[in-house]
Amino acid sequence: MSVRIKLKRKLRRMRETKYITRGIVILLVIVIIACAAFGLYEFVLIPKIDLRGKNTMVVDYNSKYVEKGYKASFLGNDITDEVEVKGKVNPKKLGVYEITYKVKSGLFTRTVTRKVVVQDREKPKLDINSDDLYIC
Repeated sequence: MSVRIKLKRKLRRMRETKYITRGIVILLVIVIIACAAFGLYEFVLIPKIDLRGKNTMVVDYNSKYVEKGYKASFLGNDITDEVEVKGKVNPKKLGVYEITYKVKSGLFTRTVTRKVVVQDREKPKLDINSDDLYIC
């Protein structure tokens, strides 16, 4: 086989590969544009954090706060171990607390917040003894 024929075949394969690569790139661009048009870019390009339990939780005063958990993913891969959690809940102090979950993957960052409300839902108990009752 001559060198000229070998070069022609090699050039043909290179052109075919070039066209296939262009086709894949064009297809990816079309998919990204379509996702953006339908608001789906967030699901494709930005990491996702799913909170277990409710986004707003109510905890009884003087009880124990138990974190329900979370799961993070990016492009189908589990990245839960990369989540940075900030915030604390003090169940001995009434109020609203925020726990922030943040994960970064690639160029994008996702932040999700859980609100924890510490409330005293126990009704007060009044024990009135008639001997100790004075009205002023």
